[in-house]
Amino acid sequence: MPIIENNPAVAGASGTLGNTLVYKQYNGKTIIANKGKKREKLSEKQEEQVGRFKQATKYAKRELQKPEMKSLYAKGINKAKFIMSAYNVAIADFLTPPEIKEIDTKDYTGEAGQLIRVRATDDFKVKSVTITLADAEGEVIETGEAQERGKKGLWRYTTNIRRLAVKGTVVTAVAKDYPGNTTTQVFTML
Repeated sequence: MPIIENNPAVAGASGTLGNTLVYKQYNGKTIIANKGKKREKLSEKQEEQVGRFKQATKYAKRELQKPEMKSLYAKGINKAKFIMSAYNVAIADFLTPPEIKEIDTKDYTGEAGQLIRVRATDDFKVKSVTITLADAEGEVIETGEAQERGKKGLWRYTTNIRRLAVKGTVVTAVAKDYPGNTTTQVFTML
């Protein structure tokens, strides 16, 4: 790909020549390249990703019109990772769901007032974590919002109902981020 500088014959040229060469202007230089091949039809996965990216850009534009969200996303700018604007942070947040790394039930013996800990992370920030306790047959015992502990994705849920038999108790954690992406993890106590 030749780059031409200070040649009056091609100064300011852009477009195609003979359906084979493409002239482009970039930073005051004229660049000549072979004309690219037409892209074949996108695969189903590619079409799906293009659609998700369009949704992400709509989300970012809408949310950044709200001063509180613009300020929140501005905190995620990280030039070391080439995330240069709140807009980029919002798009990445939309495209990346949270992760649940751990459900810790070691302190739960069935009494009310005991802690269940969840470590949930996101590329930006987890908005909420909901905990549901159910018996082995699937009947819900209790459900509620965990509280953020502030230490690298640690969330705590305090149980409200006393339960004598904890064996077979199913603990379901649902982490949600600001765009509404959710991740669910289920843990059965043995």
